[in-house]
Amino acid sequence: WPALLLIGLPRGSHTRRAVGAAAVACALLAVGLAVLLPGSLNFLAYQRGRGVQLESVPGTVFLVARHLGWDGTNPFRYGAREFVGPGVGTVRVVAPLLTLAALGWLLHWRRRAGGHPCTPHDAALTATLLAVVTSRVLSPQYLVWLVALAAVCLAQRETSQRTVASLLLACTALTQLEFPVLWGGVVGARLPADLVLLAR
Repeated sequence: WPALLLIGLPRGSHTRRAVGAAAVACALLAVGLAVLLPGSLNFLAYQRGRGVQLESVPGTVFLVARHLGWDGTNPFRYGAREFVGPGVGTVRVVAPLLTLAALGWLLHWRRRAGGHPCTPHDAALTATLLAVVTSRVLSPQYLVWLVALAAVCLAQRETSQRTVASLLLACTALTQLEFPVLWGGVVGARLPADLVLLAR
């Protein structure tokens, strides 16, 4: 996700150098890990195999559907609870397509945006938020990234992200209630816990 911060950089030679430096740093890190710690990059294959996590926004479809008679389960796989059942495969395919479409739109917007001082910060928050919201996985710690970026935006007087920052704080509070306090209820499909997750 830190690569999404590059979207916020202003156009110019500094940005091209930053993107090049980030690519070189990632390549060196990947080669170093592969050589020094065999198997350390296996998480990439695991990530590709993950399904639709209980707490993800795309998972909301099944969060609601299970109270309307949907015949599915939520086993523990890849270190998280995932939905398994009818329709999950479709959502699993559509979610990454939505991520690509959202980031494509953001790049198009960013190219057309002017040189306003708040644009880099607002674009970085928007890019990360779009990636999180359209992802098949949404762990509670993801909100830490978003709240940190919202704080950077709020440090700018003319940011367009004040409402987003307020909503993120509310989401963070609901997340702390949903996990770990009401987690057993979410796993067990109890309506009060699911309503808190749905509100989040």
